Amino acid sequence: MPRIPIERSQDYMGCLTVIGSGEKLEIELMDFDKESKENISQIVNDKTITKDNQNLFIKQLSMPIKDGEKFANLQSMFTKEGNKISLLSTYRNTPNYNAKLTTLITINGEEHVCEVNLGNIHFDFINYQPTYYEDYIEFSNITATVFSGTNSAIIIE
Repeated sequence: MPRIPIERSQDYMGCLTVIGSGEKLEIELMDFDKESKENISQIVNDKTITKDNQNLFIKQLSMPIKDGEKFANLQSMFTKEGNKISLLSTYRNTPNYNAKLTTLITINGEEHVCEVNLGNIHFDFINYQPTYYEDYIEFSNITATVFSGTNSAIIIE
């Protein structure tokens, strides 16, 4: 199978599925930094995850308000109900996700739609910065770690 140049990908869109519950969260935009795109390319093309390529940096992640609030709540040691925010009294493991993403890539001067599947990804919300807009939430500066799972990429158009 020819190598898919994921490192030349543009912004991503798609969905996250919570591993275990199967709950789906829509992604309107996910923008990785250059090094992360290279890491994703290695993961899906070489089918190998190492400590050198498993960490990703997400510059921007935009989600509809409902999904974004649910996502932030699942990642946090805090819980939000209405305008009330409370610290959880017990430790909660934050979930891992299956990320099914679509992006455009350029091959020989032509754009192609590519589907990227990261089968087991965990997000770290320690340094994230949320910004609320009318219809969506934008998270900035999120780190993520990819673990062994069904990691793949295929050109669909």
